[in-house]
This record gives sequence, C-alpha cells and structure tokens, in this order.
Amino acid sequence: MTLIKKFVFIASFFGVWAVILIPPFQSPDEYNHWYRAYQISEGIWKGIRTNDARLGGEIPISMQQCVSKFKHLKFNYERKTGADTIWQTLKIPLQAKKTSFIDFTNTAMYAPTAYIPQVIILFVLKKMNAPALLSMYLGRLGMLICWIGMICIALKIMPFRKETLCILALLPASIFINATLNADIVTNGLCFIIIAWSFKIAEEKKDLSSYQEILFGVIIVIIALNKIIYTPLLFLRFIHLRAFPNPRKVVFTVLTPFFLSGAVIVWWQMQTQPLYLTYEQYHPQYVDSQELLKGVNPSEQFKFVVEHPFHLIKILIPSYLADAGGMMSNYVGKFGWEANFLPRPMLACLFLMILIQILKDFTPLSLHTRLYVAALGAILCIVFAVVMYALWCPVGDGKVWNFQGRYFIPIFPLFLLALPYWNVLRYDFFSKKMFYIMFLLTHIYSMFQILGRYYF
Repeated sequence: MTLIKKFVFIASFFGVWAVILIPPFQSPDEYNHWYRAYQISEGIWKGIRTNDARLGGEIPISMQQCVSKFKHLKFNYERKTGADTIWQTLKIPLQAKKTSFIDFTNTAMYAPTAYIPQVIILFVLKKMNAPALLSMYLGRLGMLICWIGMICIALKIMPFRKETLCILALLPASIFINATLNADIVTNGLCFIIIAWSFKIAEEKKDLSSYQEILFGVIIVIIALNKIIYTPLLFLRFIHLRAFPNPRKVVFTVLTPFFLSGAVIVWWQMQTQPLYLTYEQYHPQYVDSQELLKGVNPSEQFKFVVEHPFHLIKILIPSYLADAGGMMSNYVGKFGWEANFLPRPMLACLFLMILIQILKDFTPLSLHTRLYVAALGAILCIVFAVVMYALWCPVGDGKVWNFQGRYFIPIFPLFLLALPYWNVLRYDFFSKKMFYIMFLLTHIYSMFQILGRYYF
C-alpha cells in the first residue's frame, strides 16, 4: 500500500468516526464558524455591526436552537449528551426565513475563502430545506474530504520526507480539528501544499510555468486572506533562488506574490476594521457571552509595541517557554476546546517516536538550507506572537497568551523538516511497525476519550 493510500485510509477511518462521535459544536468556536458559513452562503461576505454595538448576523432561529441543545457541554465536564438528543435535534427544520440577530464576534471578520466547502454544502441544503443540524454534520464531512484531498496533493508533490509530512497530518489533534467546522482547515491544507511545493521546486531546480506561478501566487494570497500569520511561507521560494537565471525572475516569482498578499491584507483590513468592537465598546447585555477580553485593543496594542519594542522582545521567549508543554500537548493529542488531552506518558512516547521516525526519514537538504527553513519557522513564531499579543492581551500586558497548538499546524513542520537525517538510528524497537501500532493505538484511545467525555 502506498503512503498516500495509507494516509487516506487512516484519515478517512478516524476522521469519519470523529465527525460522528464528536457532539455538535464541541470544537473550538464551532457554532460561530457555522453561523459565519451560513451568513456567507446568504451572500453576505462580511459580518454585520449594528447601531447598538453588536457584531454578527441574521441567523435562522433553528440553528440557534440546535446550538442551545449542546452549549451546556462546554467546560462542564460532568455534563453528557446522547444519541437521543442528537437524533431529536436532527429533526428541527431549518426554516431559513425565521431569523434573529446572533452575535459571533470572533468569526464575523473571517474571510469567505476559509469556508468554501461549508458554504457550498449549506447553500445546497438550504435549497432542499434540509434539517438545520444536518448541515453541520455534512459540513464537517465536506471539510474533512477537502482537507484529505489537499494533504494528498501535498504528499504527492513532496519530493522527500513524505512520511514526516504524513505523520504530522495524521496526529490525533490534527484529525480532530480537521473533522469539524473550524475555519483553519482550508488554510492548514493550503499551507501543507505550499510547503511541499516549495521543496519540490528546490529539489528539481526547475522553473514553474506561467500557469503554475499564478496558481502558487493565488494560494499564497488565499492563505494571507485567511490567516495573515502564515504569509511568510511564501519565502520558502528563496530556497530555490540559485535556479533563477536573472533578478527579474526573482521579482516575478517571490516579490509579486508578496506585494499581492500585502495588498489583499490591507484591503481586507480596510473592509473589516470598522466592524471591530472592544470589550468596553460592546453592548453590555451581550458582551460576556463573546470571546472578548477586558483591556484588549489591537490598534492601541500595536502602538504600544512600536513605542516599546524591547518590551515584546523581553516577554516573547519567557511566554513561549511558559506554555511550551501545553502547546506541544495541544499540537499532538488534544481534542475539543477544553483540557482534553492524551495521557502525558502516551504523549511523551508518541512525540519521541515521531521525532525518531523523522530523523530516520532521508532529506537531501544542505545545512544552510535547513537553517534557512528553521529560521523561517522562527519568524512565523514571532509573527504569530505579535498577532496574539494584539488580539488577546490587554495593552502592555507582561505575557503573550493563547499559544494554542492547533495554530502551529502549518509552522512546526518547518522545524521538523529542517532536522538532519540521522542514519545511525536503526534500533528494532523503533521500527515502522512498532511506530504505526503506537500511532493507531493513540487514535483508538482518543476515540474512547471522546466517548467517555461526552457520552458515558
């Protein structure tokens, strides 16, 4: 069985089970992503800010009723649900014309390009007047299929360390998040394609056709529109710099996508910035149910960073170190938006075996190229920290918050792909069979954890 077939089998098997087993709206901000996708399916491409300081949109009452059936599970570890509740909720008709305004501040400014598979499914199901909750389950399935397809493309074009890329895509936490309605799914898949494609270009040392150059640039622009922090991935093209016959080629292939991405980011910010409301500005009756924190003001925070540049430098590394354990656990084996992790011994064993498998996976990259890739990963970490500091931390705060491992799905591969090839690792204990047995066991254990947390 080829690597791609193995990936499709494992991702499909455990992904479909995750789609079914994870109760509705138990992924980070899943119901707000559902609302946002529905809003886009109605042809409304950005959120609505009301005159009384609210941000969201007109959403069918039936969708809100569905969310209310499962919202009590969030952070209430003793609360459970069951198949009967899900089945009864599936009977609630959509009734698209009966709407009311609902707040979803943290997704109202997401770009429509992050929701394309969901939007298509919602649009079709609306025409069929299908039950409201059915669109959530089929939306999950659509996002999973889209993600599997994008990772297959990445694995096909990756010239080396295919197994490394496959392992990282199949981590339990990755399967979980990519089997839900999270808006990062499309972005993560496109980032994997850009990483693989950049290494392929570097390996072949052959110029792309004009069509391929345009496609590469379009993907980078979509990534920038969906998640600004991953835009620096376009500089992976510089590892192929020696193959460019003249400086004009460099400008066309690297700098043009850079300026286009910058223009798109500025344009989208101009469209969405007027929508933003701080905690202090928001309608008092609804503010405490939103993902808004007191004292957070991105524009003021950026001003503070510019005026006090050494403050962020001073707190950056300590902030990462303080959250390193939770961040890596989150990246490898977490499900939901609660403290639902694989046991620490299992996480440690899995991470160690992954590291050894990566070191045994051959790479032809030179030392300076690997250093460049790792440095680019470090730049992405810095950009991420700056954005998190602006969006989630009170002005002048002494720590950067919100280092959730799922945000590093497109970043950590750069560090791991930059690791050297260590041919001396030939211990039988760490054979591929042992590794895949351990890998599958963690997925099976994750499924039982979901059952235990939400159903029994």
